[in-house]
Amino acid sequence: MFDTDGLLNQIATLQALINETPISIDLSGTPVSVGGAIDSSTGDVIDFFSHVKGVMNLDLGPFRPLAYSAILGVAVKFVIIFIVYAVPVIGFLVGMIRKIYSAIMDFIPG
Repeated sequence: MFDTDGLLNQIATLQALINETPISIDLSGTPVSVGGAIDSSTGDVIDFFSHVKGVMNLDLGPFRPLAYSAILGVAVKFVIIFIVYAVPVIGFLVGMIRKIYSAIMDFIPG
């Protein structure tokens, strides 16, 4: 019924261009490839958890529970901060989706 060869050829051409064109991100005036940015952030994450593991393996004698409590306290604080900021955003998004849904449903008869 419809001839899609032209459209499929254009999509194939665009896909070939996307695959061959290196995508660079500008970080503080320095162009960085996507792979380089991922490698950099992966290294940062590995460093963070290496520090946490180092603190957990540190022999503090009787003060070990204090160190564990401090790390747990910081983790709980980050979770609470995330929840304080995330819940209003999630509520806003749910409200917007409900309003869009109700606006669409107003146009549908029946």
